Amino acid sequence: MSVTHLIFDVETLGKREDTVVLTLACVPFTFEEHVTYKQLMERGFYVKFNAQEQIKVWKRSTDKDTIGWWKQQSEEAREAALYPSDMDATMIDGLDALGQYIKGTAYKWKEGYLWARGANYFDFPKMEHMYDQAEMKVPFNTWKIRDVRTYIDILTGVDNGKYDMALPAGHVAHNCLDDCVRDALAMKDIYFKLQGDNNPF
Repeated sequence: MSVTHLIFDVETLGKREDTVVLTLACVPFTFEEHVTYKQLMERGFYVKFNAQEQIKVWKRSTDKDTIGWWKQQSEEAREAALYPSDMDATMIDGLDALGQYIKGTAYKWKEGYLWARGANYFDFPKMEHMYDQAEMKVPFNTWKIRDVRTYIDILTGVDNGKYDMALPAGHVAHNCLDDCVRDALAMKDIYFKLQGDNNPF
């Protein structure tokens, strides 16, 4: 039976655990399924948070170096993460929506792994801090956290966590949903090639 895993990415205004989280994405996937970039995008979860609410209500931090880094990113990436909108979620509503989304997937607490770029450095500590601050239960099993970069390095022989693969023209780097899908497909591509299948999509 295929096991459903979850891959996460967040975009932020800093590096600390208590930093403002701008956007959060989660994509469920299995290693065995043949699936397209578009299909993974369509099944994924994405939320854009109200940054000012996090600063004013929750006193979450920002970092001027990270803000400067955002100024160097593409207009598409900045528009997806930085520009305020009436649809931006409060921290509690966004976290609750993620929990409800995960409940609706085939993810199982004891079986599915949780993936991000950095097992306990960037994405997960910030998400866990938000849940702790909001006094809400984390909706995934933190004992099953794994690192995308280590997976790529060990199985391909690189030492930078990077994996070259063709991406659709519409891919936006540092859009967290796009980045989740890219990494899920990278891991799946490696998995299929190890199985002798060069056409995973």
